[in-house]
Amino acid sequence: MVRCRREVLEAPATVHGGDALLVAPRPLDFSSNVSPLGPPPRAIDALKRSLDLTKYYPDHECRAVKEAVSGYLGVEPGQVVVGCGVTELIRAIALAFIDRGDVVVTLSPTFSEYEASAALMGAGVRYVELKAEDGFKLSSDGVVESLDPTVKAVFICNPNNPTGGLMELSELRRVVEEAGRLGAVVVVDESYQEFLERPCTATSLIEDYPNLVVLRSITKPFGMPGLRVGYAVASEEAARVVERARVTWSVGVLEQVAAAEALKDRSYLERLRRLIAEEKPYMARQLSSLGLKVYPSAANFLLVDVSALNVEAPELRRRLLGRGILIRDCSSFRGLGPSYVRLAIRLREENEALIEALREEVEPPCGGG
Repeated sequence: MVRCRREVLEAPATVHGGDALLVAPRPLDFSSNVSPLGPPPRAIDALKRSLDLTKYYPDHECRAVKEAVSGYLGVEPGQVVVGCGVTELIRAIALAFIDRGDVVVTLSPTFSEYEASAALMGAGVRYVELKAEDGFKLSSDGVVESLDPTVKAVFICNPNNPTGGLMELSELRRVVEEAGRLGAVVVVDESYQEFLERPCTATSLIEDYPNLVVLRSITKPFGMPGLRVGYAVASEEAARVVERARVTWSVGVLEQVAAAEALKDRSYLERLRRLIAEEKPYMARQLSSLGLKVYPSAANFLLVDVSALNVEAPELRRRLLGRGILIRDCSSFRGLGPSYVRLAIRLREENEALIEALREEVEPPCGGG
């Protein structure tokens, strides 16, 4: 047998949504939390104009994207690290800051890549349990109570995936301060920040806290997940360390072109936020009318308890896929059982199709004869 690191063999498998490409014909995809508007037209036009650039190696430093992020957030280009989606940056941060035997703190339930990346480095994971009876509310109390000198890193998804809960900026500051006293880095994953009605990004704290790294997605809010681009914002010192840990040439020429162009399209994000602000309450009302438990969410998706359907999430996913609708079965999330699904917010006619399909699961049509 080929010998390999024990950590690789023992690291937990990660499960994600977004399998629409594996299904024919293409389903309505409620499993991936991306903009339902599709890519900005100006990004598509830029891609078409840039196809000839594929004969060149990409800029490893992603300078055009860093400049675009600088203009977008008002940070220095030297504070930005660009990666092949946020997931690559999570792995790079783990490689840069976490050693075997360290402890990593994260939420439960949350995005599985934090746990997997910590495990690959040989670190232990300490979970801050979010409780259904509290609406899976995020609070700094549990995170701060979990900190001690063995903790090397804290990962907080904000808004949290899959619950949609949001930790306020004052509470994030408390976590970053307490972790900093113990020499721990805090990673705040803001992949869904652009979907908030009132953005409250932790990037405003970076100048005061050198132990803070903020992650942001480009491909999720701009509706182009097939082009993998995300970025980290941190102090220039921390950014240099993460930059050294990431993979060379991981972001292709076309990804860089599309990302830099998309970040200039503020009007696209305004349309997106208006859409989510209209459709999310509609979806929550309709789902609740079916007797389903819908949890509060600041993001562009809803966590739903489907116990009232008398069917578990994996089976419900299978049935809806037979109707051309793909949902996220949440039974793979630590801290959630088989009664939870996650539903992305899409266009009104698509949302109506999902509601009608679920209604037929609640009230099957009567047979004739």
